[in-house]
Amino acid sequence: MIDIVIKQLICEAFKEQFGIGVDEDKVVLTSTKKEFKGDYTFVVFPFMQLCGLKNPVELANKIGDGCKNSLGGELQCDKGLFEF
Repeated sequence: MIDIVIKQLICEAFKEQFGIGVDEDKVVLTSTKKEFKGDYTFVVFPFMQLCGLKNPVELANKIGDGCKNSLGGELQCDKGLFEF
């Protein structure tokens, strides 16, 4: 399913952007609330300290960039939001 692929991309992005191995079981995707754009939400707050960042938008953007790089640019990223 697409959620498994997204989790794999997120784990690869942590490795690429921060040199950190994150287990797929630690990556939790939830359904995005109707008032927001998208299908899945990945909450970055639990990973802030691990990555040494204090700004969640910065972390989300870095993860989005890593996912985009893994897909060869076939991903749109905007302010912590990434779309296929």
